[in-house]
Amino acid sequence: MARGDHIYVNHLVYEHHGIDCGGNLVIEYSKKKRIALVSKQEFSQERDIKVKHYSDDECFPKEFVVIRAYSRLGETAYSLFCNNCEHFASWCKTGHSISEQVPGVIDKILCKAPDIRPIFTTKSIVMTSAS
Repeated sequence: MARGDHIYVNHLVYEHHGIDCGGNLVIEYSKKKRIALVSKQEFSQERDIKVKHYSDDECFPKEFVVIRAYSRLGETAYSLFCNNCEHFASWCKTGHSISEQVPGVIDKILCKAPDIRPIFTTKSIVMTSAS
């Protein structure tokens, strides 16, 4: 597990996701439905932390992932089906707001609006539609 990794813990019926920010810190959608910086202990609640693996060509560089996570600190636009902790972590890692826990049909019906959060590049900020 390393800074910039998309991490998660298994709960009884769902997974909770976040971004490892190094130094024992994680950025997550908290129980208060706010993106927050928390300790790994608070994030994991004594459960084993796992790393979600991606191929290198589908991910931003690890430092960039952390910058993207920090850029959304304090956000309160939580939605179980359209903008949950897994959507957040996958967006930070790949630029695509995806939750494998939300069936595709629900996502297509309930979450029609495009995701237009800024995608940060090393040269500028570019608006894009993430799918």
